[in-house]
Amino acid sequence: MVDTEKYESWGPEELAEYLKVSAGLGQYYEMIVNHNISGKVAGRLTDNDLVQMIPVIGDRLLFQEAIESLQKIHRQKQRQEVIWNGEEMLFVSCCDRACGTCCGCCPADPSTYSLTHSHLTIKTVKTWRCGPIRCCCGHEYFVDNVDLTHVTSVDVQSKAPPFCQLVFCCGRTMEKVEIKTQVEGDKIITLEKDEGIYSFSKKILNQIEEAQQMERD
Repeated sequence: MVDTEKYESWGPEELAEYLKVSAGLGQYYEMIVNHNISGKVAGRLTDNDLVQMIPVIGDRLLFQEAIESLQKIHRQKQRQEVIWNGEEMLFVSCCDRACGTCCGCCPADPSTYSLTHSHLTIKTVKTWRCGPIRCCCGHEYFVDNVDLTHVTSVDVQSKAPPFCQLVFCCGRTMEKVEIKTQVEGDKIITLEKDEGIYSFSKKILNQIEEAQQMERD
């Protein structure tokens, strides 16, 4: 079975074979190979190029439809691709964790984050526990999918641990990322600075710009 999601890696023979089978354009097999039309360049052909290569209007339309279908599949796959995963930072030091979890007797369940080319997913889990032991039922989770085309700004605020915790308890700096949206309200993501906060900020800003550019196009 042909993997259409990777059509851009096809050579001319693979593209010609696909068009032969899927669109009935086998008569253009040699033309595609001779002109070295690979999957990567097929979508860049202009109307003038196609008129010279495929004189029959009906066949030309079939060719365009087949390539547009491949591009649509590729874009859909790309939009779903996860490019970053992260976990909520709840405590700035081991002392802070001990106090917040009663020395581990009441563990905390951090939220998890996932960034794709089109959405930021925030998953919040509410777990029922008996002390440190998770109950086998009664769990709840909430998934918030933030559409990047609705994001208006991304701000980062740094929160350093108290001096004593920094010196004696291996304190870590916490970064709060505030994401403002047009229709979904403000979202707060809390991460550890040393775990690539700047990388995340750069990635989400790039994806916001890309998603909004695609929306305008």
